[in-house]
Amino acid sequence: MMKIHLITLFFIIISCSENKKNKVEAINKDSIPLVSEKPIILPDTNNCKLKIDQTIGFLKMINSGQSFILKDINDKSTINVSLNKIKTLNAFLPFAYHNDYNLLVFRCVERTKEFYKIIVNEKSNKTMLLSDKNKNFKFQSWSEHILDACCIGFEYKSNPIRESKFEKANIIDEVKDAIFFPIKIEGDWLQVKWGEEKDWKYGWILWKTGNCVLIEIFYFA
Repeated sequence: MMKIHLITLFFIIISCSENKKNKVEAINKDSIPLVSEKPIILPDTNNCKLKIDQTIGFLKMINSGQSFILKDINDKSTINVSLNKIKTLNAFLPFAYHNDYNLLVFRCVERTKEFYKIIVNEKSNKTMLLSDKNKNFKFQSWSEHILDACCIGFEYKSNPIRESKFEKANIIDEVKDAIFFPIKIEGDWLQVKWGEEKDWKYGWILWKTGNCVLIEIFYFA
């Protein structure tokens, strides 16, 4: 009887020892902090400029001298609109508008069989329908529209300029009072340049992370 108890006690001690060993190994494995060679600065997604998943792109006016017809989604009524008339319409607040520079841009929510569904008021999110056969407007994807813009703005502290399109790439010192021109887009990364002719400087920033757009689009320098 004593022999059986001793054998049982032996196995209990061995089992406890193994459990303790496994527990220590697990704690050691999980508690070691991950250390990278360079600090990674993550963009502040609480300060999203826009949500990219809310639209499919943009409708940019390319023929400012012509009027165009918009259809109401609910009652199917129509309204004739021109660039000069936009500023007199209280219900209209486009994504970008400047009468003197012939600028008019709407964000596009979706494309149906015959229409583009566009946001005509950025504050109320009111949408209307624009015929996809209208030649006064050109559809642009997000990438096309950003690269077609004059320049862009961004928060350097949370989205610094890097030497290459990699989160661990070397950070370029902040440049004060510079105008940043968009050059090309690769995935979430946007290459920008600044400086002057024959002495351009180049770097990369994130233009979005997930659905969060991290840059501002400027149409004039």
